[in-house]
Amino acid sequence: MSRKRRVELYHISLEKTGYFRIKLPTGWRRLHTWLGEKIIGRPLRKGEVVHHKNGDPGDNRRENLQVMTQTEHIRLHKPTEGYEAKVEKCRRMRLRRKLI
Repeated sequence: MSRKRRVELYHISLEKTGYFRIKLPTGWRRLHTWLGEKIIGRPLRKGEVVHHKNGDPGDNRRENLQVMTQTEHIRLHKPTEGYEAKVEKCRRMRLRRKLI
């Protein structure tokens, strides 16, 4: 007896910001947000965000995503990253993406 599997196909696109979007029946969502909800098994609460641990918005592996509050997220980035550091990080990510 064979078991049928349900296969769902999703349309995924890349934003200019480096984040992936996924088209769901309810509309477009950022992929890392949708995956974060799948990982924790519930929708994000108000004030929760999904953080990319390595800073690469295109790296949506389970081990690279972390759900946290917006306050925690701001504290995580604000003290260590000035404007120049953010610009440099974005530049490196764009270069790395072009090489892939």
